[in-house]
Amino acid sequence: MTDLRPVLMMGWNQHWLTALDDLLPAASVVVVEEPDVYEGKRIAARWTGHPVVRDVLFAEYQQSDRFLDVVARQQAREPVRCVLPALEYSVEAAAKAAEMAGLPGAGVAAARVFRDKITQVTICQSVGIAVPRFAEVADAGDVAAFGGAEPFVVKPANRQASLGVVIVYPGDDPELAWKECTNADEGPQLAHRELRWRYLAEEFVSGPEYSVEALVTDGEIVFSNVTRKRVKTGRYPVEAGHVVPAPAEPGVAGLPALMQKLASAAGFGTGLLHGEWIIRDETPVFVECAARPAGDWIFDLIDLVTGVNLYDASVRAFSGEDPLAGRRTSGRMPAAAVMFGFPDAPGTVASVSGVEAARTAPGVVRVPHAPAPGDEIRSLGSSWGRLGAVIATGQDWGGAEAAAAGGLDQILVTMRPYQ
Repeated sequence: MTDLRPVLMMGWNQHWLTALDDLLPAASVVVVEEPDVYEGKRIAARWTGHPVVRDVLFAEYQQSDRFLDVVARQQAREPVRCVLPALEYSVEAAAKAAEMAGLPGAGVAAARVFRDKITQVTICQSVGIAVPRFAEVADAGDVAAFGGAEPFVVKPANRQASLGVVIVYPGDDPELAWKECTNADEGPQLAHRELRWRYLAEEFVSGPEYSVEALVTDGEIVFSNVTRKRVKTGRYPVEAGHVVPAPAEPGVAGLPALMQKLASAAGFGTGLLHGEWIIRDETPVFVECAARPAGDWIFDLIDLVTGVNLYDASVRAFSGEDPLAGRRTSGRMPAAAVMFGFPDAPGTVASVSGVEAARTAPGVVRVPHAPAPGDEIRSLGSSWGRLGAVIATGQDWGGAEAAAAGGLDQILVTMRPYQ
């Protein structure tokens, strides 16, 4: 990349910045972040580890347009080459900033679609994409009215990271399910002001789960990948692992075409899409879709297998360049997987051992996340409740998963329960 204009990142994305440290010159990225999130995530301590970061501009972007003045001042001082929607809560803000700067982006209307799961399933239904039976819910009475003889799901329509997603079984207390859904703790991810949330109840769909990672330019998918998801059993369906490429099971081959159908129906312009699907009786059923980078190190798996670094490719796309110009043709692996560890109950990490053994276990590429003594696990109901992550490769998807699981088994974490 030779364009020396700064990149504007809406929200601090640790993974993306780590990738850009190796791709861009030093001091190339200007980050816009909420003051509360900056403090809560202790970003000041992380900043020095990212030479690519030039500055952090403080502005309100979570359900707020106050950031626009800050972006306008940046444009007047030094125009940016692109705007990156780094986080779930910055998707709409990034689209507005890109539009204001005359740069490629999702489009404001499309960004709003991909920030609201109720809107998404409504659009899917209108174009013939299978969706679960669903309804917007506003209180425990609505949850009770939606229920019946089969399990169902209640979840936020505009939050992130599996937060507040609860499976409600026949006989469960709808009041308790509603409280768990609406009171889910996201820690430092949110600004300390009143924000607006919507909630959704939907039929529980059973079957293998997948995600599709798509890079879109001018409304057309130019690269796609299908990932097989592993999900925890029980009331909180948090992702327990991912593998690339997905096994060639019935219904999987048609997922990229369905993602294109959704992108077209939403009027999506340029950017990343991360859609989640369940295959029921060989029919793909839509779950939800985000317009920002996939989490859980899925992009790392895609890079290992396909040679496409989607962090790099999306910067190129948002800059109006050929997004796949940096694709590697060598050093690729047949399959890659990431697996996650979880505690039995919330609490504080007391001790950690075996991380180095995990790093050197057969097939392991790296250990991107390990807990430290003193870390708090506040809830098991979201991705923030994990106790470690291990990435590994293999000659097929089963071998990659087994290697990642073997590495994870080396990490021993003891917890001190909350009193």
